[in-house]
Amino acid sequence: MALDVVTRGFKRVSRAGLGKVDRAAARYVQGSNQYLLLALSTALPFEVFFLIADGGTLWPAALVEGAVIAVWLGCFALNVAGWVRTVSIVELVAPLIAFTVLTWLLSYRAGFLLPMLMTPSVSFVTFAPRRLRWGMVLTTASAIAVAWSFIDVRVAEPRLDVSTGLVNGLLVANVVLITVVTGTTSGLNHYYFSRERSRAERQLEVAQEQARTDPLTRLANRRGMVEALAAVPTHRPYAMALVDIDRFKEVNDTLGHSHGDTVLAEIAGILSDAIGELGIVSRWGGEEFLVLMTDVPLAAAVAGIGRAREAVEALMGAERGGTGVTFSAGLAAASPGISWDTTVRVADALLYDAKDAGRNRVRYAQVRTDLSE
Repeated sequence: MALDVVTRGFKRVSRAGLGKVDRAAARYVQGSNQYLLLALSTALPFEVFFLIADGGTLWPAALVEGAVIAVWLGCFALNVAGWVRTVSIVELVAPLIAFTVLTWLLSYRAGFLLPMLMTPSVSFVTFAPRRLRWGMVLTTASAIAVAWSFIDVRVAEPRLDVSTGLVNGLLVANVVLITVVTGTTSGLNHYYFSRERSRAERQLEVAQEQARTDPLTRLANRRGMVEALAAVPTHRPYAMALVDIDRFKEVNDTLGHSHGDTVLAEIAGILSDAIGELGIVSRWGGEEFLVLMTDVPLAAAVAGIGRAREAVEALMGAERGGTGVTFSAGLAAASPGISWDTTVRVADALLYDAKDAGRNRVRYAQVRTDLSE
């Protein structure tokens, strides 16, 4: 229960100020807030220790630690106010200065050089891609500070009157600090990276599905059907039907394009219901639909298209008081080994036969020879 409260509080505080930036910058504001929360939670124990250890002799270190804590609190307030660019620099410059001063006061053996080594990884969290040059500058500055601390012999001994045991204890504390912060930061980065990747994959799936779907009829569009045709196992029998709405131009001219869209959507639904699990219905273009039925004999394919034709006539035919909309179809059943290109061409020729014969009918044939040969 306590862990849940802490987790919810951490998430809530880390999202402070997100409403004042665009979505692209929100990730870096959130990363900055999380960095500040982690930094404050690890700095406070050091501040308490500096205040009480050795009877207050570490007051200069407490003053430095208190100053950086105050800067971090101010940075968090600036993040909430929307001053994110200023914060991203100040929140990293302040600890670099503080750790350099603490190293000078307590010697490099106290381990305050270790937090400086986190500058590169923290920069990637707090700086947007266009501002990573600041991360490079701060990384260079931290490298110079670390190198100086080892080169300058005056930094080998503490300036304050502290025992060797206390210095060693601070080294252990800094090692623990870096382990905890690095582990936590890596875990957060992994969590957000995984979340963003999953979100991107879902968006890609949606976009791909939309690219394969006709927005009006919700059927597969030409691209989606071509992908389905490419996967047709031509070594097994299949059937294809081209369906074209009769005199559709007259519907648009007489009743308007809005009504024409309604007719298209209704016929698409009727075709889908009639074909069912026999195959796939697509909007091939304009008022033309292409139906693919795999592992379906000619008789079953003709029956499916026939059911759809009768349903359209019953719903929209002039004899029933409808708009007079019917459709004609050409259906080709392919024998094993026939390419889908040949089957579509035969279905198209049969469709023209149905139109020439008076419309509102289905013409069909068995295809046994591949025209490409």
